[in-house]
Amino acid sequence: MVRGIEHPAMSSEIADAERLLRGILFRHLYWDAGSGQIRVDHGAFLLRPADRGELSVQREALAATAADAYEDTLRRLARSEAVASLAAGRVREMGLRVGPRPTAHNPAHAAILGLPEPDWADMAAPHSERAIDAATMLLALASLVAHRAQSVHALIEELVEAGQVVP
Repeated sequence: MVRGIEHPAMSSEIADAERLLRGILFRHLYWDAGSGQIRVDHGAFLLRPADRGELSVQREALAATAADAYEDTLRRLARSEAVASLAAGRVREMGLRVGPRPTAHNPAHAAILGLPEPDWADMAAPHSERAIDAATMLLALASLVAHRAQSVHALIEELVEAGQVVP
């Protein structure tokens, strides 16, 4: 048993209570000076053409502790600067599916399925707007749980230096 959830090992079922972890690229982070918080933009939850319809996430429950899961996510995703967490059940409440996608090198890999795909050539197209709406809804369910920087202050400084600030 891991943190109150029966250990899912290589299970084909992801429990509603399971936390899903999404690596967040630096370009999707910004400093909200007004609220005093680091925020994530909806782009972190938009499907890219290379995603082939599956938004990649990690299953927190397959690690010994949440901290181990965050560290493993950042280690596996060298380009990610932060990790966001959201509950599988809340994703399903949006009408999306969550499925395990384990590999030999990453048994914790999973995917969020059923997201609309944007047309990157026309982000104003109706299906692109639906994709942005869905990404924004996922973002509302997520919370930042870890970052790569040595401290929150160091990450804030990096964001300010990069001009990724909202007043």
